[in-house]
Amino acid sequence: MRFDWLARMRIRCRKIRRRGSLLSCPIQRLEERALLAAFTVDTTDDTPDSDLTDNLALDANGKVSLRAAIQQANALAGADTITLPAGTFSLSLMNSGFSENLAASGDLDILDGVSLIGAGATETIIDGLNQDRVFDILSGVTASIAGVKIVGGTSFSFENGGGIRNAGMLTLDNVAFVGNFASGGGGAIASTGANSSLTITDTLFEFNNSNGSLGGGAIFNSSLATITRSMLRYNAALANGGAIVNAGGGSVALDQSTIKFNDAGSTAKGGGIYNNAILTVKYSTISNNGAESGGGIANVNFSGMTSASLLLATLSTNSVTNQGGGIFSGSGTSMLISDSTIAKNSAVAEGGGIYRQLQVQLTMGGSILATNVAGTIGADLYGPMNSNGNNLIGSTLGGSGFLTNDLQNVDSFLGPLQNNGGPTFTHALLSGSPAINGNTATTSTPDDQRLMSRPVGTSADIGAFEVQPTVVSLPPSSTDVTITLGGPDIVVTDDNGTIILTVPFNPAVPLVINGTSGDDNVTIDFSNGNPIPSSGATFNGGGGSGDQLVLTNGTFDSVTHVFFNSSSGQITMQVGTTISVLNYQAVTSAIIDLLTVTNRTYQFGATADNATLNDNTNVGDGVSKLSSVSTSTPVEFSAPSASLTIVTKEGDDTLTLSAVDSLFAASVSAIGDIGNDLLDASGFALAVSLQGNVGADTLKGGSGNDDLNGHSEDDSIDGGAGNDSIKGGAGNDVLVGAMGDDAVLGQAGNDSLTGGLGNDLLDGGTGTVDVLIESADANLTLTDTQLLGIGTDTLVGIESASLTGGAGNNTLTATAFSGAGTVTLSGGGGNDTLFGSSSRVNVLNGDQGDDSLRGGSLKDTLFGGAGNDSLSGMADADKLYGEDGNDTLLGGTANDTLDGGNRIDDIDLVVESGNFNFTLTNSLLIGNGTDAVVSVEAARITGGSSANKLDASGFSGNVSLIGGAGNDTLIGGTGNDSLQGDVGSDLLKGRDGNDVLNGGNDTLTSGTDNDTLNGGSGDDLLLGGIGNDALSGYTGNDTLNGGAGADILYGGDGDDNLLGGAGNDTCLGGIGDDTINGQGGNDKLSGDGGADVFIDIADRVEGFAINPLPLWVNAT
Repeated sequence: MRFDWLARMRIRCRKIRRRGSLLSCPIQRLEERALLAAFTVDTTDDTPDSDLTDNLALDANGKVSLRAAIQQANALAGADTITLPAGTFSLSLMNSGFSENLAASGDLDILDGVSLIGAGATETIIDGLNQDRVFDILSGVTASIAGVKIVGGTSFSFENGGGIRNAGMLTLDNVAFVGNFASGGGGAIASTGANSSLTITDTLFEFNNSNGSLGGGAIFNSSLATITRSMLRYNAALANGGAIVNAGGGSVALDQSTIKFNDAGSTAKGGGIYNNAILTVKYSTISNNGAESGGGIANVNFSGMTSASLLLATLSTNSVTNQGGGIFSGSGTSMLISDSTIAKNSAVAEGGGIYRQLQVQLTMGGSILATNVAGTIGADLYGPMNSNGNNLIGSTLGGSGFLTNDLQNVDSFLGPLQNNGGPTFTHALLSGSPAINGNTATTSTPDDQRLMSRPVGTSADIGAFEVQPTVVSLPPSSTDVTITLGGPDIVVTDDNGTIILTVPFNPAVPLVINGTSGDDNVTIDFSNGNPIPSSGATFNGGGGSGDQLVLTNGTFDSVTHVFFNSSSGQITMQVGTTISVLNYQAVTSAIIDLLTVTNRTYQFGATADNATLNDNTNVGDGVSKLSSVSTSTPVEFSAPSASLTIVTKEGDDTLTLSAVDSLFAASVSAIGDIGNDLLDASGFALAVSLQGNVGADTLKGGSGNDDLNGHSEDDSIDGGAGNDSIKGGAGNDVLVGAMGDDAVLGQAGNDSLTGGLGNDLLDGGTGTVDVLIESADANLTLTDTQLLGIGTDTLVGIESASLTGGAGNNTLTATAFSGAGTVTLSGGGGNDTLFGSSSRVNVLNGDQGDDSLRGGSLKDTLFGGAGNDSLSGMADADKLYGEDGNDTLLGGTANDTLDGGNRIDDIDLVVESGNFNFTLTNSLLIGNGTDAVVSVEAARITGGSSANKLDASGFSGNVSLIGGAGNDTLIGGTGNDSLQGDVGSDLLKGRDGNDVLNGGNDTLTSGTDNDTLNGGSGDDLLLGGIGNDALSGYTGNDTLNGGAGADILYGGDGDDNLLGGAGNDTCLGGIGDDTINGQGGNDKLSGDGGADVFIDIADRVEGFAINPLPLWVNAT
């Protein structure tokens, strides 16, 4: 056959891009092959190139088919262009006998650079007929595909990439992948290999599937991939990644794209994206995807670095059967979330919004994480995060790591996921959302997810959506204006009623009112309807220092003022279900709120506020005033008809309720929050409710019947006058009912309860050491169930008590109290009598006056205080401290401490008795126990019915020893002692000091000083010893020996034997037949009555008498 080369050249000229006249078409030579080829396909048949050497891409029928064009492009060096018309190109040429990679059959193998351009993704369709994948881009090849739809691509034998397998550098623009399937990874595309890349723009992926273990219903990627303005929906993987798997070594940058309604396998992760490499998502939405874990994104690390970054992204309505409805972040990964919204996701287990495993670097800032749902815990976040601040967290339960400038546990007020403008769906911020203006201009992005400007005003909104305003700027000359609703417009009039400005009213768009640089007076008048859009309004006061905002002629169910700082805040007005939000900035002079309102609320910010509620300057006008020290704009407000509530929020706040206008009749509540707050209504005439909440708060009620509740931590509450209800809540609280019949409930913690005047209920609650404290100048009687004295108080759950008397002579009695704790009684002034609990440990303080203190059966501590006190420890080992004054200390049984006090001029007396042998020294009293003796100057010890030895020889003070019944031995010390033998044959030894000895049938021996000995009844032996002694035998046949010194001896009744001893003695026999012997010295001897015998006749002097008889003569 003759080769018609001229005809073939004509055909060639028609096929190349650079068309010209036949004469201008060059004859191609080998050295000119560098020119790029351009093929226009003119048949939908799947036919091969008939001659790969002719550079013409003609099939056997002389047509340019897609396959032939690919083959020629592969054969020719350089990046050739293939143009496809509208139509369906079905890849029907299959050869099952062998596998080849030259595009001769099956998939279209691309071996050299090519640009494939279709007529549009809805016009040009390339169908793999479910027999093979459609394109296979080999390593090192640069290819681009645009304006086509790829369907029916299938990879078998666990191969990857049902639509396209890419190992080169592939660019896709305006391409649709529909219904492709991979038995390996990547139902639509698998992009793998070193130095490979994938660039996707304006492309659709839907109904693609992967059945292999690599997953990725639409895309499996381990290359450098970017996806821009694209849609991935309704894709599915049997393994991970319902839409995308980004594997080790790869990176995916998702921009302005949507991933929705994709599903991973029932035991797989990542309904939208499964990432174990580097993932960046911005200006994109991932929604309505499903998986076992990680409904939107699963960030999982196998080896190397796994990180994900979300900027201006929305993750919404994703769901899982296990953990992480929105995001699952596995161990060893990192994730940064900025200015994004994660909402309405759900998990059957933990982490409706985000589930964070251990060793995860999860950082979030300027984002909304709210309205998510978890079946167990962590509705929004499960696990800790690092907050960059300015987040809105709907529920913090299950999460941690939040900062104080994160809005926590608040309603986000999000609209539905819908088209709000921009490339992707978003959640709009509805009117009243705290996310509006919740961010700062410095930490937020310059636009939102919709590519709309942010911030609006001085502060940006939290999350991916920025509310855009309608702006009303006041003319510079108009500083006193009124804003009303006039039909479809917002009307601005000056102070003369002249309209100066109108703007269309759009209820869905925020309204911004910009003041002038002067002092503006802006009145918002509701008389013609509500001029505030549903999306809210903002008044910017401008540059003046005296801007004022007035609200008038409106009726609302509730109005809430939230103060941000000294000149900005937010006012929320609600009637029925309609909510209007008015923000204000730079309003420094005043807010005058004259609206007709049922319930009013004022809420301060998270600072240490010092606020005061008072009447304004016009008494009886129905207007009151709330002001603070530099943390809020002063507000004058009309009285609500039902309630006024003031909330201090975070910080150590002080709120003083001083007064309201005389026409005010609503209930008043003050509520603290986190921080140690002072809520003071002590000068307030109306009933109030004071709620401390978190922190160690101080609450002071007024003269009304108040409700005071500390809630948590250690609070101090004083009810003041009125019949108050006081609750401590958790913590160790100090609760005082004060005047009135109060109900004081300690609740949890170890509380201190004081009823004050009136008949009170004092209930300690569940604590283990609740103490009753009462102070009054009255007689107080305490039992387990009552306190009597200044009313009849009912006691419940009281373990300890502390009662204090007043200036008078009070009796404090706690003998019948048996609580588990200690009883403390303090007498105060006056001569008081204190009776401790019979069965509990007591601490008794006499304080001022001459007091009498008596302990109980346990280890008590008694303090006498000033005055001459009597202290009785009773049973067990007690500690008795006399302190100032001349005190009497009686330890009782067991080993006591008896401390008289260290004042030099005091004379403190220890008293002890019992059928024991007693030994007294300057430091011990042994007998009825072993008592420690400190600073005691005197003692009185009485024996019992047995033969007792009372030995005070080691004691330097004055002692009184009384033997009692039995043959006792009484030994004095070095002081001026008094020894009385009583019944029995006793031995009394005075020892040193001026002693007085009184006996029965006794032997009385004095010491070295001037002693007095009285034998008493019975036949006694009295031995005077050294010193000028006085001896009286009294009744009985006594023997008296004066010893050394000038002694006086009186025999008394009975036949006595008197021996003067050395010294000038005076001896008087008394009644009875006496024997009198003056012995040494110049003595005076007289027999008195009876037949007396004088031994020293020279000293006999009859007729003298001792008249009257001194007191020591008679027995005592």
